[in-house]
Amino acid sequence: HELTPQQKAAYISAKQSTAINRQLSPVDASGLQGFLADKLLTGLALRNAGFPMLKPRAIFADVLALPGTERLASAGDIAAFLRRDGALPVFGKPLHSSLSIGTASYVGLADGGKSVVFGNGTIADIDALAAEIAANFARGYVFEPLIRQHPAVEAVTGPAVGGLRVVTLRTPAGVEVLYVLQRLPGVGAMMDAFSEKSSYSAAHIDPDTGRILRARVMDQMTTCDLPASPVTGIRFDTVTLPFVKEAQALALEVHRLLVRPGVLGFDFALTSEGPLINEVNSNPFHSCYQHAADRGFLNPDFKPKIEAAIAIVKAETSRR
Repeated sequence: HELTPQQKAAYISAKQSTAINRQLSPVDASGLQGFLADKLLTGLALRNAGFPMLKPRAIFADVLALPGTERLASAGDIAAFLRRDGALPVFGKPLHSSLSIGTASYVGLADGGKSVVFGNGTIADIDALAAEIAANFARGYVFEPLIRQHPAVEAVTGPAVGGLRVVTLRTPAGVEVLYVLQRLPGVGAMMDAFSEKSSYSAAHIDPDTGRILRARVMDQMTTCDLPASPVTGIRFDTVTLPFVKEAQALALEVHRLLVRPGVLGFDFALTSEGPLINEVNSNPFHSCYQHAADRGFLNPDFKPKIEAAIAIVKAETSRR
């Protein structure tokens, strides 16, 4: 549809998104970027504070020792862990990475234990895979229990976990939720990311009801709404996600605890027991919102709040 000049001006690029986030959460001596980028430290701190986050099963690299978590010091250790009875299924991810690089679900063994089966059905030689993990993710790689989502969520995403994204903003009135999205894995994907078969999608969620308002494929050339899940076929206008209010409440609690950041993006897995915090990010990409909501990030509802939040950070920086 045709946009007015004001509506066009509300849209921002990935570069502008990062610039706004950096104004809200500056990278400086008092910032939390290093802490939030380290998934192990973030999880350790938030679990100890009583927030629902998975405890790692095993960790590769020279990192903190966690009671009850196996330390893997070499590619051989990684391979031995994956072959061990009862080790699978697990989900693996780098400790210092983004854009789902290096993430995978490991669901079983094949070829008499020589190979591992991924969540998308592909198979890889365990020794070669372990060597690749050790070479590419020397700063750390973690294996966690494989999450099983609430049936109402799995009916939309399929077995791959689709994260509920809650973005919070620190305004003069306190921390508030700016928007809520549901990320939808592509066909054949092991997480809410692109796959070889298709792009992932994003759905704009009504924060009060958990209903899907609109969904779109995360493809820059696509401007049409997505009526149904490409994975399961369920129509989005029939979907109400569970625990959306509870996830928002957790995001607000964590943001108030961390205090300093002006903006945070939370990714939740919605299980039958409630929301689990998967990740906390100080640089959430707002392009997902723009696609899913069919609206620019700097819209008349958001822009005054964002400007007020930036003013808070500037005042704090000036005092320091």
